[in-house]
Amino acid sequence: MSFDKKLYDKINRVERIEKVLKKDMRQNNKYLEQEGEGYMIPEDGEKTLKISQDYLKENLPKFNKDNIFDLELNYGPYYIDYSFNGSYLLIAGERGHVSIFNWREKDLICEFNVNEKIRNAKFLQNETMIAVAQKSKLFIYDKQGIELHSLDYQPRPKFLEFLPYHFLLVSALKNK
Repeated sequence: MSFDKKLYDKINRVERIEKVLKKDMRQNNKYLEQEGEGYMIPEDGEKTLKISQDYLKENLPKFNKDNIFDLELNYGPYYIDYSFNGSYLLIAGERGHVSIFNWREKDLICEFNVNEKIRNAKFLQNETMIAVAQKSKLFIYDKQGIELHSLDYQPRPKFLEFLPYHFLLVSALKNK
């Protein structure tokens, strides 16, 4: 049986890295697992799973009640993206549903169905334009749901990312 020094060194290096990571995780757990405002304290062994949204709506103060709203997301799983300023939310269901709304004001800006599988969706420079990676190609829509552009040279896009400081839309394509 021969001794492979490269393999032995690689195994030792991986073990040392794992030890350092475990030590760091033990030290950082005190920061990651803090409970602050917003947690519930159950009384008399009560399970917090039994507390429903309706119960919370009845028992929360008015300024908290106003922030509760319901979304019926029947075309999921969903991809989400926030605009650069954080006020607008883009949700795109895998089965073709696209919706843009101002989540702070609970104001629906646009909602439409593309009748095609969606692989990803992103806001572009602001909330007025979005890029949607659909089954066949990449589409650009405005905030009213009107198709502005179709990128035919991007067949079957899978991932999208917009680089706001460079005004670049980056996409990764799905191989055949």
